[in-house]
Amino acid sequence: MSSNTFILIDQVFWTSLHLAFAVLEIWIAILAFRKERLASWMILTGGILDPLGELLLFLSGFLLSRGWIDSVDFTIHLQVASRMGAGLGRLLFLAGLLLYLMRRKSESSRVGELEAIVHDLQQERSFPDTDPR
Repeated sequence: MSSNTFILIDQVFWTSLHLAFAVLEIWIAILAFRKERLASWMILTGGILDPLGELLLFLSGFLLSRGWIDSVDFTIHLQVASRMGAGLGRLLFLAGLLLYLMRRKSESSRVGELEAIVHDLQQERSFPDTDPR
């Protein structure tokens, strides 16, 4: 197997893996849309930017290896831009996921506090004070 074939197989594998992660990220965003809008948009935007950056990185290397792009400088700039886009996508995804999880945690703690208050009120009603003051 030639080294070019091995590099192509390697690039296809990692690009496929990034696309699988993108599907997972977009699925998480769709699930989050039921509760939180801002966090969901951040998750969805990050889930789209990340694989697009990785796909652009794969395409730039593929086009350069095939000789369809003549300028190495252009390819380097394209690869740097695609890595920045993918990094920004990951950052947006993780920040949106963090916002979503923080909101869910605060909601669940508020529900727990309200359930404790209701439980205390029910206890007071079932056992009224018999102290004749």
